[in-house]
Amino acid sequence: MSKAQIKMFETVGVLVIFFFLLVSGGVFYFRIQESSLERELAKQAQLRSLEAAQRATFLPELDCSLVGIQRENCFDMFKLEVFTGILAQHVEEYFQMFGYSTVVVRQVYPERGFNMTIYDYPLDEFKYAPKSLIPVLLYDPIGRSSSFAVMEVTTYVQG
Repeated sequence: MSKAQIKMFETVGVLVIFFFLLVSGGVFYFRIQESSLERELAKQAQLRSLEAAQRATFLPELDCSLVGIQRENCFDMFKLEVFTGILAQHVEEYFQMFGYSTVVVRQVYPERGFNMTIYDYPLDEFKYAPKSLIPVLLYDPIGRSSSFAVMEVTTYVQG
């Protein structure tokens, strides 16, 4: 073999190693970007869940007001029951507010008797389903008593 051929093989070897390192670096970079994108998507899904929870908390259809004074984070138990009938007639309007999500109110104290699904429009296949738990009061206008509850908002996000 002549010196020129040896130099040619050295150059080809260096080029092969260079392109191997270049491809390995590109694969590593795109994997890092992919995991960063996954974290960002999960963060956005959680943010959408919190937004839906906030919208549900401030629905005027559900608030409990005594003598014209509204109480924050308070739901009237009878308004909750009537709301499901209203929701069936105006699905499109509430879908714009909540999207693909489920909103459930569960009484937790003093007893665990009241449990109502306010809005239920889940996806069949989803990638993320973050839950937001918001403490609320349940007001019973007949017994004029309040109890503690948790509003659970699950927002479904496609992959």
